[in-house]
Amino acid sequence: MSFKKLSRLTSKLLKVRKIFIFCFFKTILLLIAFCSYSIYSTSPELIGNKKKIDAIYGKKSPQPLRIDNNFWYLGSNSFDHHNVEILKSIKRDVTLAFFDAHSDDRVGEVKLDCGNWINWALKNPHIKRVVWLGGCQGLPKETHPWENYKHIQTGDVVIFPARNFLSYFKGKSSPTEKFVKDIKKDSLGAFFDFPGYSIRWFTFREATDNGLLKKAIFGKDIFITIDLDVLAEEFGITPWGNGLLTDVDLKNTLSYLYKNFNVVGITACGPEKCLKWLVPYVKEIESSVRF
Repeated sequence: MSFKKLSRLTSKLLKVRKIFIFCFFKTILLLIAFCSYSIYSTSPELIGNKKKIDAIYGKKSPQPLRIDNNFWYLGSNSFDHHNVEILKSIKRDVTLAFFDAHSDDRVGEVKLDCGNWINWALKNPHIKRVVWLGGCQGLPKETHPWENYKHIQTGDVVIFPARNFLSYFKGKSSPTEKFVKDIKKDSLGAFFDFPGYSIRWFTFREATDNGLLKKAIFGKDIFITIDLDVLAEEFGITPWGNGLLTDVDLKNTLSYLYKNFNVVGITACGPEKCLKWLVPYVKEIESSVRF
């Protein structure tokens, strides 16, 4: 090979090397920017919620109010962790049908509170699965601080949210594909040993219409818990934010559950004014199913 050809080849290799180094560092910077934004966007909300939870522990927790044999009112949205004790009275295997704007399955369970009680409920051997219905808070952004990914991977928690949200989870293992609309692996993140998955969910309406909700529930017995922050602001503003459902959405889904399953108990928490229409409606559908 002549000196000129060798010189040209060396020059090309140097250019390729520069391009590779540029692309490599650009990718690293993009990953750093993505991670920084994720931390920036979620940290203030996490810190704010921690302050709210600390304030709750400074107050005396009210006792659940038993409205009738199967219906409890737990008070404000800050006390739905009372569900853990109520569920201990259930002596049969059930699926927990869980209406809430939030997952209440925050990672970490050192101290029981309204943001992590699903962790504790799943320790109950009679709770075979949690089906989260109508959620929205935390789902449209990077979700690891909010939803306990291991419960989604194993299928212990199945999600049918209010909208067709696209969520991103960090983790090496894919969740079960049985109850999700679409899963895409983050190949770039995996290349840099930062694997993850983007997941698009079936909504609670789609799950009802296509039979997935019925398939997600083990057996015939269910326990229903309703955090009324799952409803839009017009039905009552809550300190934890509000969801996207209407009263009609909630009523229709409750009616579907009562008609297709044996409801062994129901709890509600949140704006007390909602009880004026919720309790009579539940009694009405209970009567129609019974007779």
